[in-house]
Amino acid sequence: MKNTKSIRPFHLLCLFCRIGRGTPLELRHGKTIEELLTYVREHPEAMLELNCNCANVYSVQNPGPGDDVGGPLLNKRRDLRILRFLGMTPGQAKPASDLIEQTVDVIKTTEGLCSSGVGSEWQGCPYADKGYFEKSCKVPYGISVLPRPSEASRLEIKRCTSESMECCDKLRIRPHHLLCMSCFYGRGIINDNLKPIQEDNLFEAIHRMQENPGIPVQLVEGCCMICPPCSRYKTEGNLCLGGGMALRDELKDLEVLHRLGMSYGEEHPARELLQKLYSSIPNVHAICSFGMDADTNGTPCITNEWRPCGSLSERQQSGEAAYRIARLHNLGVGTSQEP
Repeated sequence: MKNTKSIRPFHLLCLFCRIGRGTPLELRHGKTIEELLTYVREHPEAMLELNCNCANVYSVQNPGPGDDVGGPLLNKRRDLRILRFLGMTPGQAKPASDLIEQTVDVIKTTEGLCSSGVGSEWQGCPYADKGYFEKSCKVPYGISVLPRPSEASRLEIKRCTSESMECCDKLRIRPHHLLCMSCFYGRGIINDNLKPIQEDNLFEAIHRMQENPGIPVQLVEGCCMICPPCSRYKTEGNLCLGGGMALRDELKDLEVLHRLGMSYGEEHPARELLQKLYSSIPNVHAICSFGMDADTNGTPCITNEWRPCGSLSERQQSGEAAYRIARLHNLGVGTSQEP
């Protein structure tokens, strides 16, 4: 679906301010914000293009001052500062869910953005010092703007999908989830706490393989049987709305396939696939540590979309240790693979 909507960068802040206030913003673009709020809630996967006014080569995308709140110089400075915080440039677009989650991740206050300075050119928004934005952005992942599925519905999805996996005759798994399963298994062994969790079906996939080492595993593109219980999974379209994960997870999938010499759609018995995996991928650093080191071209990966897996951060090296255990045990599925 090619569905792109142009907004000003500061509209992202207005969404949080609107939620914190609890009623529509009494500003000339208040109706625009109401429409935008409805739109992103109905279409969190839709692309939002950030356009702002500037006096340089990017001026080709200038939207004009129609939605300005306050002085003209404050508006230009605010939009450009928001873009800098987001690591973006005028005219770039991202899915609404990613942008909203990233906004609350990097901007904690409207101070210095929307508040007034000296003179009419620097007049700010009347809501800047009300605390509405700060109140709303305390909720993680932008949930105040983009509510997640209810706990009851997620529990039901978890029950149904886990039961389905217990009796399925084939597992459909995206390639990089084999690595996630491995780290999950290894951490469970380390902590003596290998059991199901609400957020995904990693345990269920591991258990099914252990019960039936010969079960066919098909490597699929996009979200798979692991994903439905996740609070960021969208059933319509089978989409992940996980704060930038879409790109890095797809690249991880392709990296795994590349190392295995396989393609999407291939299927192999679980035991054999895992033996091939652990033979071809002795560690997960190169695949899962986006942003932790410079990439192979010497360019640091610093944007939200290329963040490394949290278990591979400099402060928490448990991911590699857990993967080594899974590799040694072949995930508890048949023959082990010596390191």
